[in-house]
Amino acid sequence: MKVVIPVAGQGTRLRPHTLLRPKMLLPLAGKPILGHIVDTLVAQGIREFVFVVGYLREQIESYIRKHFDIQATFIHQEPPRGLGHAIYLAGEALDAEEPILIVLGDTIFDANLKLVMESPHTTLGVHEVEDPRRFGVAVLDEHGFVKKVVEKPQKIISHLALVGIYWIRRSGTLLSCLKEIIKKDIQKNGEYWLTDGIQMMIDRGEKITVFNVEGWYDCGRKETLLDTHRKILEKMELPQVTFKDSTIIPPVYIHPNAKISRSVIGPFVSIAEDCAITNSVIRDTIIDAHSEVKSLVLSHSIIGHHVRLNGAAQNINVADYSVIDNIK
Repeated sequence: MKVVIPVAGQGTRLRPHTLLRPKMLLPLAGKPILGHIVDTLVAQGIREFVFVVGYLREQIESYIRKHFDIQATFIHQEPPRGLGHAIYLAGEALDAEEPILIVLGDTIFDANLKLVMESPHTTLGVHEVEDPRRFGVAVLDEHGFVKKVVEKPQKIISHLALVGIYWIRRSGTLLSCLKEIIKKDIQKNGEYWLTDGIQMMIDRGEKITVFNVEGWYDCGRKETLLDTHRKILEKMELPQVTFKDSTIIPPVYIHPNAKISRSVIGPFVSIAEDCAITNSVIRDTIIDAHSEVKSLVLSHSIIGHHVRLNGAAQNINVADYSVIDNIK
């Protein structure tokens, strides 16, 4: 059993944080996005991984080799030509007769995949959403089988968003469909889509079901990344940390060697290694390694590594039950 994780994208929606490193290595509560995903898969017994890499691939390969004792194969996709093309390239490391699990590299999840992999049919992870227009969706027939998959529908035809987890009962079936799509040059927005390959499987008579993924944490944009950060912190068993002249409001993750002085930290804050925070109030924020923050109020923020921020402290007397907005 192999899992294919496509991690070749440039993460343009998370710039400037992705200009110098892949999106999948952005930190969340003490480890990169990709670290959370691989940990979840390893905990469920998976040891064989195929990573489709491209943008800044050396960083991903180095991270995986350094932190995980797994059988890892790296396939290079250059230039990026879409998710369908990435999975097609991964075919060189797959056995066409065996099943595969595909997990997108920017989606953290909670699901019992052992039960999923016992399904007699190819099955797709879904999560019900109010507005599915920025996701791929699955449309079911009266028997509960998928009759159509549509990428980013302009009209609401289903509320079952595809979460980026696909269990393919026989990898060769999908690969043959993707091969035909590429041969016929069926592109959309300059890319070969995985959903087109899955739709071709359905059109050829493949029975495909869905399974519900309640714990689905999207990391594709700043807003969803911070929302995922909050949910992960709430789930984690975090050690109690104290600093003699600061207030810590959980849940927070603070690396053991970070220095906190005369500050209020939390809730929903991650502070990585070798950071120094002084005279600041910080909530709902991710601060990456080797960064320094002085005399600032930060909220709903993402701070990269090796950053220095130095603000101007305020001197304010505020009585109980007061509300003050837009302090500058």
